[in-house]
Amino acid sequence: MNRRKLYKSVFLFVLVSFVLFSSSGCSRKRLVYGDDKTQSAITEKTVESEQAQSPEPKKDEPLNDFSENSENEQEVNTEQKSSDIKIKMPEQNKEQAKTSEQGDTVGAIIDHYSKILDQGIGTLYECHIPYVYLELEENYLTVNRKSYLHKLILEAGGYNRAEKRADASLRVDNAWIKRNNPDVIIKFVSSPVLGFGVKNTEKASILYKSFIARDGFDGLSALINQKVILLSSELLKTEQGKLSAKLYIAKTMHPELFSDMNVDSIYKELTGSQGLCFYTA
Repeated sequence: MNRRKLYKSVFLFVLVSFVLFSSSGCSRKRLVYGDDKTQSAITEKTVESEQAQSPEPKKDEPLNDFSENSENEQEVNTEQKSSDIKIKMPEQNKEQAKTSEQGDTVGAIIDHYSKILDQGIGTLYECHIPYVYLELEENYLTVNRKSYLHKLILEAGGYNRAEKRADASLRVDNAWIKRNNPDVIIKFVSSPVLGFGVKNTEKASILYKSFIARDGFDGLSALINQKVILLSSELLKTEQGKLSAKLYIAKTMHPELFSDMNVDSIYKELTGSQGLCFYTA
């Protein structure tokens, strides 16, 4: 009889522990990106949140110019907490340190930093993945899951707030942005503001101040946590530039993982440019 009571007590303890862990808000699943990526599959929680918070505007808007087929992530279990992990930048060997002007070396450099990025992002729990609002050069024009920029957000370790919006509803407004309250905001800007030939951040600073002064922006999580960034659209023209953009975004979203990563130096190494393509306050 005593042994039966003991077994019952142990069973109840395990059951209660499981329920408490399950309700803690942090799933044990994490994102892993493979070579066969197709369209993104967001969690049911994300879908419900998007549907509840983001009614589609009635006005039709043109599809953005960056549309391509998107890809998706697979989910696996992990035992290690991402908060306990910090990605160390390995020292480059002489061959990797060659300038990006040598074509054979560019691919090796891209692979090198892509693996470092994947290693860091692969440690994330779902509850550590922030929601992102991405805006193109044209004000209030965002991207859905059909855009390669959606894939870029996913591979940098974030969720696209506008992923489920229809092609004709990619233009949003201040009310939609405020309602969705993104953790990170990314604004792409033209080459006169940031780009390969830009030597100072004067224009970027002016645009940034105007951007964050939009109605309702002052209470957004992204502004409160200083995670609003400007990126040059020129980065999207080459594979080196896209990787640089991805690294800038990843470090903004997960500074604890990539604190040793000097993205400015990597950008110059990848592109050979001395210009400025990134700005934040």
